Amino acid sequence: MDIRSESEDRRYTSCYVGERFNDVQLLKQLSDARCSEGFSFGIQNGYVWVDHGCRGEFRVSRGHGRGPDIQRCESESYGYTTCYVGPFWDAELYRQLLLMPV
Repeated sequence: MDIRSESEDRRYTSCYVGERFNDVQLLKQLSDARCSEGFSFGIQNGYVWVDHGCRGEFRVSRGHGRGPDIQRCESESYGYTTCYVGPFWDAELYRQLLLMPV
């Protein structure tokens, strides 16, 4: 997920992106002030934070070598089913477990 975050008047600002994210990358710096991970931007407890005048476009992800979450979601007897995957996540079919008869 890509976001834009800005430290106005060189002050600390944070925005909630979700507990599942644990990695942030600077995609594009928008400020004259230096953007340095750990000093003027970072991610902690589901929040991306910026400070010291850093303004930029960031990408947040699971990061740190972790792959995507795989969650099983099943329709029993061909009925409608929903499965919660959390905020800010897309779902895609990883593997079909049973072929439907034609």
